[in-house]
Amino acid sequence: MVYRSLVAPARNALARLGRALAPLGAVAVAAVVLHLLGVAGYQAGEILVAIVLAVVAGGTAWRAYRPFASRGTWTAAVAVGASALTGVLTPPAPWSTGRLGAELDAVELPFAEVISERTSGHSWCIPTCPVLERTYRGPAITPRAAAAEVAVALVDAGLGPEEIPRQLADAFTFTGEDVRIVVRAEPEDDELPSPILITIRLEARR
Repeated sequence: MVYRSLVAPARNALARLGRALAPLGAVAVAAVVLHLLGVAGYQAGEILVAIVLAVVAGGTAWRAYRPFASRGTWTAAVAVGASALTGVLTPPAPWSTGRLGAELDAVELPFAEVISERTSGHSWCIPTCPVLERTYRGPAITPRAAAAEVAVALVDAGLGPEEIPRQLADAFTFTGEDVRIVVRAEPEDDELPSPILITIRLEARR
């Protein structure tokens, strides 16, 4: 009887502690899964991560805190807390190929038409981080002039540096915090005048 009287409170205390910590474990597992899937690198990925973490934390807390008083208040607090810690729980992920495509869609090149596109890589960066390469056909202008037009369009879309280098060749590279951009312009045919081919390659960075 004495043994039971001593052990029972300890078991109850451990059970309550386990219930209290259950949402933390669930959020940690969800954060790892989201990171492995590279969800933070999707379009509106940070918002999606915050929603998922809040739902996981809130759902787990609602079940685990059933015996507790103020169950709803604690559940709401846990859900808000998990959402607020999104940046800490889920490290930034490289941009996905979908996001790379969306960013490039915002680059206005009215003088050119898309003729091909290919993607590769994954947000895990195994074997490579996401890459999107898109080729355009433009009018018969010089490669340097075409490259200059692309540079201006990239800057206007927020993908290039604040200031464009004065001397731009027919191929150049912009390296930003999230993406590396490689641009190459060349005549489509050997005979001049020839339509210009512009290749824009976006490489996501960790």
